[in-house]
Amino acid sequence: MLEIKICEYYSEMPEDCIFDIEKEFDRIKLEVSADEKTLVKQIEGGNLISKDAFIDSFGYKLHISELSTGCKASLTVLHSDHWLNIRECGNNARDAIIKYCRNGKIVMCYNGVTISDYGFSGNIDVCVNGQYFAAVSHLNQYLEEL
Repeated sequence: MLEIKICEYYSEMPEDCIFDIEKEFDRIKLEVSADEKTLVKQIEGGNLISKDAFIDSFGYKLHISELSTGCKASLTVLHSDHWLNIRECGNNARDAIIKYCRNGKIVMCYNGVTISDYGFSGNIDVCVNGQYFAAVSHLNQYLEEL
Protein backbone atom coordinates (compact mmCIF):
# COMPACT_ATOMS: atom_id res chain seq x y z
CA MET A 1 0.00 0.00 0.00
CA LEU A 2 1.11 3.56 -0.74
CA GLU A 3 1.23 5.63 2.43
CA ILE A 4 0.65 9.38 2.14
CA LYS A 5 1.13 12.08 4.75
CA ILE A 6 -0.44 15.45 4.03
CA CYS A 7 1.71 18.11 5.68
CA GLU A 8 1.66 21.88 5.49
CA TYR A 9 4.67 22.50 7.72
CA TYR A 10 8.12 20.96 7.92
CA SER A 11 7.58 20.25 11.60
CA GLU A 12 4.78 17.80 10.64
CA MET A 13 7.01 15.71 8.37
CA PRO A 14 8.59 12.42 9.42
CA GLU A 15 12.18 12.68 10.65
CA ASP A 16 13.48 10.34 7.93
CA CYS A 17 11.79 12.29 5.12
CA ILE A 18 13.93 12.61 1.97
CA PHE A 19 13.81 16.00 0.23
CA ASP A 20 16.51 15.48 -2.40
CA ILE A 21 14.78 13.28 -4.99
CA GLU A 22 17.68 13.47 -7.44
CA LYS A 23 20.16 12.17 -4.86
CA GLU A 24 17.83 9.38 -3.73
CA PHE A 25 17.11 8.39 -7.36
CA ASP A 26 20.84 7.92 -7.92
CA ARG A 27 20.85 5.31 -5.13
CA ILE A 28 18.17 3.04 -6.56
CA LYS A 29 18.57 0.28 -9.12
CA LEU A 30 15.93 0.09 -11.82
CA GLU A 31 14.65 -3.36 -12.76
CA VAL A 32 12.81 -2.35 -15.96
CA SER A 33 9.66 -3.81 -14.39
CA ALA A 34 6.12 -3.38 -15.67
CA ASP A 35 5.47 -0.83 -12.88
CA GLU A 36 8.54 1.21 -13.84
CA LYS A 37 7.56 1.13 -17.51
CA THR A 38 4.02 2.28 -16.66
CA LEU A 39 5.30 5.24 -14.65
CA VAL A 40 7.68 6.38 -17.41
CA LYS A 41 4.86 6.02 -19.96
CA GLN A 42 2.36 7.94 -17.85
CA ILE A 43 4.66 10.77 -16.77
CA GLU A 44 7.12 11.17 -19.65
CA GLY A 45 5.05 9.75 -22.49
CA GLY A 46 8.07 7.57 -23.23
CA ASN A 47 9.29 4.00 -22.92
CA LEU A 48 11.80 2.67 -20.41
CA ILE A 49 14.04 0.38 -22.48
CA SER A 50 16.86 -0.50 -20.06
CA LYS A 51 18.24 0.30 -16.62
CA ASP A 52 20.09 3.21 -18.18
CA ALA A 53 17.93 4.53 -21.02
CA PHE A 54 14.46 5.48 -22.15
CA ILE A 55 12.85 6.65 -25.37
CA ASP A 56 11.25 10.06 -24.85
CA SER A 57 7.93 11.23 -26.27
CA PHE A 58 9.72 12.54 -29.39
CA GLY A 59 11.42 9.21 -30.11
CA TYR A 60 14.90 10.11 -28.84
CA LYS A 61 16.92 7.67 -26.77
CA LEU A 62 18.06 9.42 -23.58
CA HIS A 63 19.92 8.47 -20.41
CA ILE A 64 17.71 8.03 -17.35
CA SER A 65 19.36 11.08 -15.79
CA GLU A 66 17.25 13.08 -18.29
CA LEU A 67 13.96 11.92 -16.76
CA SER A 68 11.91 14.65 -15.10
CA THR A 69 12.21 15.03 -11.35
CA GLY A 70 8.60 13.88 -11.04
CA CYS A 71 9.33 10.69 -12.94
CA LYS A 72 12.46 10.10 -10.87
CA ALA A 73 10.38 10.59 -7.73
CA SER A 74 7.79 8.05 -8.87
CA LEU A 75 10.46 5.45 -9.63
CA THR A 76 12.15 6.15 -6.31
CA VAL A 77 8.86 5.61 -4.45
CA LEU A 78 8.85 2.03 -5.79
CA HIS A 79 12.32 1.31 -4.40
CA SER A 80 12.77 3.38 -1.23
CA ASP A 81 11.80 2.58 2.35
CA HIS A 82 11.98 6.26 3.33
CA TRP A 83 9.33 8.94 3.28
CA LEU A 84 9.81 10.99 0.10
CA ASN A 85 8.76 14.62 -0.11
CA ILE A 86 7.26 15.09 -3.58
CA ARG A 87 6.95 18.88 -3.44
CA GLU A 88 8.97 19.22 -6.67
CA CYS A 89 6.62 16.95 -8.61
CA GLY A 90 4.02 18.28 -10.98
CA ASN A 91 0.43 17.16 -10.63
CA ASN A 92 0.93 14.58 -13.39
CA ALA A 93 3.68 12.82 -11.43
CA ARG A 94 1.78 13.11 -8.15
CA ASP A 95 -1.27 11.55 -9.82
CA ALA A 96 0.77 8.74 -11.39
CA ILE A 97 2.36 7.92 -8.03
CA ILE A 98 -1.06 7.71 -6.38
CA LYS A 99 -2.62 5.64 -9.18
CA TYR A 100 0.22 3.26 -10.01
CA CYS A 101 2.49 2.85 -6.96
CA ARG A 102 1.26 -0.01 -4.80
CA ASN A 103 3.87 0.56 -2.11
CA GLY A 104 6.05 3.33 -0.80
CA LYS A 105 5.69 6.41 1.38
CA ILE A 106 5.23 10.02 0.23
CA VAL A 107 4.79 13.37 1.92
CA MET A 108 2.88 16.04 0.05
CA CYS A 109 0.98 19.26 0.47
CA TYR A 110 -2.49 19.24 -1.04
CA ASN A 111 -2.65 22.11 -3.54
CA GLY A 112 -6.39 22.06 -4.18
CA VAL A 113 -6.02 20.31 -7.57
CA THR A 114 -7.90 17.01 -7.61
CA ILE A 115 -6.21 13.75 -8.53
CA SER A 116 -6.99 13.06 -12.18
CA ASP A 117 -8.53 9.70 -12.95
CA TYR A 118 -8.88 10.40 -16.68
CA GLY A 119 -8.22 7.16 -18.56
CA PHE A 120 -7.71 5.24 -15.30
CA SER A 121 -10.14 2.46 -14.54
CA GLY A 122 -8.22 0.61 -11.83
CA ASN A 123 -8.26 0.73 -8.08
CA ILE A 124 -5.75 2.52 -5.92
CA ASP A 125 -4.25 1.15 -2.70
CA VAL A 126 -3.63 4.25 -0.61
CA CYS A 127 -3.60 5.20 3.06
CA VAL A 128 -3.73 8.95 3.78
CA ASN A 129 -3.27 10.04 7.38
CA GLY A 130 -4.71 6.71 8.54
CA GLN A 131 -7.65 6.64 6.08
CA TYR A 132 -7.72 3.88 3.42
CA PHE A 133 -8.84 4.47 -0.17
CA ALA A 134 -9.39 2.17 -3.16
CA ALA A 135 -10.98 4.74 -5.50
CA VAL A 136 -9.55 8.03 -6.78
CA SER A 137 -12.96 9.68 -6.43
CA HIS A 138 -13.13 8.83 -2.71
CA LEU A 139 -9.60 10.10 -2.18
CA ASN A 140 -10.46 13.36 -3.94
CA GLN A 141 -13.52 13.80 -1.76
CA TYR A 142 -11.41 13.28 1.38
CA LEU A 143 -8.72 15.73 0.20
CA GLU A 144 -11.28 18.41 -0.61
CA GLU A 145 -12.61 18.19 2.94
CA LEU A 146 -9.19 18.77 4.53
